[in-house]
Amino acid sequence: MSVTIVGVTVSADFTVTAAAPTVAGAVTSISAELVRMWGYAAGQWQMYDPADTAGSDLASLVAGRGYWVKVDADITLIYGGNSYSLTAGWNLIGWR
Repeated sequence: MSVTIVGVTVSADFTVTAAAPTVAGAVTSISAELVRMWGYAAGQWQMYDPADTAGSDLASLVAGRGYWVKVDADITLIYGGNSYSLTAGWNLIGWR
């Protein structure tokens, strides 16, 4: 009788990265006061206008990038455990 035992060890490392949130989904906490949002990527400015979503080309927010946000009143943007205190007018935020 012959017995052969083969042992194989497999190890895999990977990182799970959350998908970038849609702008509409990320700004629900300030939707009543949001006027416009701008971001810069790939050499171009992109805009999100809640009153004209069809004409908006800023589709998602990426961690590590900055965004200009215009609101009508002081308000706090809350998303994913992070909060951003915004004052009426233009605000530059770093998305986390």
